Amino acid sequence: MRTQTPSPIALVTGGADGIGWATCRRLAEDGACVAIVDLREEAARERARELGPAHLGLGCDVAREEDVVAAVGRVIAHFAHIDILVNNAGVGEQGSVTLDQSLEGFDRVLAVHLRGAFLMSREVGRVMIAQRSGAIVNISSIAGRAGIPGRNAYGAAKAGLSDGRKIHPAYLFQVKRPAESKSRGDIYKLVATVPAAEAFRPATQGGCPLSHA
Repeated sequence: MRTQTPSPIALVTGGADGIGWATCRRLAEDGACVAIVDLREEAARERARELGPAHLGLGCDVAREEDVVAAVGRVIAHFAHIDILVNNAGVGEQGSVTLDQSLEGFDRVLAVHLRGAFLMSREVGRVMIAQRSGAIVNISSIAGRAGIPGRNAYGAAKAGLSDGRKIHPAYLFQVKRPAESKSRGDIYKLVATVPAAEAFRPATQGGCPLSHA
């Protein structure tokens, strides 16, 4: 059933726990209706129930194109629009040094972080362009700025996220208004990348998100 609401609609990937769940709570506190997307569908639904009836929980593997297309379609069917996308979904390392890691494990880390952000941004970006408004936020990490021993795939993935132009189609940075509206400005800047520690600086202690403490 489609819900008509004047509230902003936010889609958060990896929203069932950790930084994703903290993001969902904060967005809900600030008045947004939140679509919590997570690989664990029941966990996403339970978190949505915790936030209240205005919110939605969905299962989705962000590395799978068909899952992403279906999830975005369900959010649009339910809320009619999407105003905020937070690309937060991620997975950790294999727990071993580089020489002992598998190709499948390395690829999985990159697929969730990078392919997932690309797919979600592509599908939601189409919605935002049609709306002529919206914001996309990528949650990055200090691991993308400096090498961390034993976290090679994670660091590479976060480095990729740290430059949105490597993830998002260029037209998300320059969206033209109709010709008759040129006098009101013709460029929307839709994409931002936020290191997790900076995104949650007001809610951190010693650089550690309180939800992880």
